[in-house]
Amino acid sequence: MNTSGTLEAPGPLNDARTQESDPFESMEGVARAMTGGHVGRARLGRLGESYVALWLQSQGWRIMARNWQCRFGELDLVALDPDQVLAFVEVKTRRSTTFGPPEEAVGPAKRTRLRRTAVRWLIACNLDPGCRHKGTRFDVVTLMVGRPDREGLSGRIPLADGRAPGRGWPTEALFIRQIKGAF
Repeated sequence: MNTSGTLEAPGPLNDARTQESDPFESMEGVARAMTGGHVGRARLGRLGESYVALWLQSQGWRIMARNWQCRFGELDLVALDPDQVLAFVEVKTRRSTTFGPPEEAVGPAKRTRLRRTAVRWLIACNLDPGCRHKGTRFDVVTLMVGRPDREGLSGRIPLADGRAPGRGWPTEALFIRQIKGAF
């Protein structure tokens, strides 16, 4: 592990993006960037991953790696939950449910790639004492950016910042859903 807490795998498994510092230090800063003005699809995805990483940390999780890549694919987040279970977290950020719920984007082929990539990550970190865990699982975390009155959002999942639905919602809000052991 390097000093930023991310895993550095030897050789071609290492990804320079894993070593970059996150430009946003707070959930509020990332949320502002996501909901303010037009944000392109790729940037929305990166911001969603940053937001989810910060959200998990606020829940007592330790982020082990971000955007870790190998020849089989990429892991959005690898994190230890408070019970020391290692979770490979796939983050899906969407503005609408036009093409279905975001979790449906993690189909059979994607799950196979994630499993293969996770095995490579486990092999790469095998000797690192900071990677000790009591089990593994695959989670999917969905983050929806939208108005609370938009179809598919209201009442489906809570606001990401913990506020209860009701008066005073911002024009654009973030809704989060974590599916532990999704596959």
